[in-house]
Amino acid sequence: MRNILLTLSVLVMSFVAFTGSASAAGAGWAWKNDGGWMPNRYCAHTNCYVGKWVASNTKVYVICWMDSQYMVGNYGTSRWFRVIGPINGGYDGYMHASYIYYQPSVPRC
Repeated sequence: MRNILLTLSVLVMSFVAFTGSASAAGAGWAWKNDGGWMPNRYCAHTNCYVGKWVASNTKVYVICWMDSQYMVGNYGTSRWFRVIGPINGGYDGYMHASYIYYQPSVPRC
């Protein structure tokens, strides 16, 4: 009986840890209406250096959002997302919100 309770306790703690970390970030898709490449910048502004150009239809992990410079991409907004690319892509930076489709619910940066 003690082993069953211990196993259940471990399973519940694992579930809580997994669901807690899953809510911190969410998957989205980088998409540009013309099929081109999008800049992933070191800050949420068009004057910031582009660290990586991201191809349209690329899966990204959205960490948080912030409002900064207004820009027109696929549409006009001042919202930017901090994103992390796939392990083999290795980028971390900010993308204009209009380039992120299937936007997950994430906290403010």
